[in-house]
Amino acid sequence: MIRPSPTHLVIAKKLLCYLKGCKNVTLHWCALDCNGAHLPGTMYGYADASFADTIPHRHSSVGYVFLLNRAAISWRASRTALIVIHAAEAELYSLSSATQEAIYVCKGCIELGFLQNSPTIMYADCQVAVAFSKENKFCNCSKHISLRWSFVVERQSLTIGIIAVVCISRTGMLANMFCSPRPASSFIPFRNTTLGHTQMPIALLITEERDASYSILVHAVSEYPTVRYRAHPSIDML
Repeated sequence: MIRPSPTHLVIAKKLLCYLKGCKNVTLHWCALDCNGAHLPGTMYGYADASFADTIPHRHSSVGYVFLLNRAAISWRASRTALIVIHAAEAELYSLSSATQEAIYVCKGCIELGFLQNSPTIMYADCQVAVAFSKENKFCNCSKHISLRWSFVVERQSLTIGIIAVVCISRTGMLANMFCSPRPASSFIPFRNTTLGHTQMPIALLITEERDASYSILVHAVSEYPTVRYRAHPSIDML
């Protein structure tokens, strides 16, 4: 801190108070508690963005979180390096960053014995960004957006098939708490779900795009009904 002020001190005290109150909050991984669409040992993630919320420079906040056996294994909250001019662009930025992390984390899971035989489900709450991420028809826009768009689209292709982006409702977007403030009534359930203490239902959007997104999710799960996890001997908590 180059020029600390009383405001920084107040924020630091609030942070310390929060950490003191959360010192007994722990991560809880349990394969036996997995139910619904996600099999034990299968990784899935959430990616979200808050458009131009950083004042005064108007950078956007982005965040993602990946879960395995009901609890988080990787997460990030940051600002965009560039100033985006559309909310969908901010969401694509978040999806691109999350896709890069998914590739890295997936390799780590495989090394630890958690075989990922189906595409990693990536949840997003922006229908425009989800639609754009599935079809590579980018034109008349700047190069940096096109590169990020193409990166996400290619990783969803049948030849690569690393991720599958699915659109869900904002009420079930766990990554939202990494990029925008939330009241305690919604933050605490999100936090407990991310830590593995509870599990929130996946709220898919009731739209025409929902049918296509839901079919991807069902196909990814039903195609490998016998997939099981093989834990590394050094990991006895999973």
